[in-house]
Amino acid sequence: MLLNGVLKELSGFDRNSIGDDWVDQKTIMKLTGLGKTKLYELRRDNMITYSCIGSKGVFYRLSDF
Repeated sequence: MLLNGVLKELSGFDRNSIGDDWVDQKTIMKLTGLGKTKLYELRRDNMITYSCIGSKGVFYRLSDF
């Protein structure tokens, strides 16, 4: 699972987050190499947990990666 690698990367990463388990789309894209289209497809197919917070954008739960 990508989570261990993602958490290791985040230790030195300046990120936008809400709590410990959520990060913004830009951060997920940098950490996983996934693009906006693939993230949209994963959201559409209910394969990942996400939250849209007004004008702040889309946030993803790290444990899904």
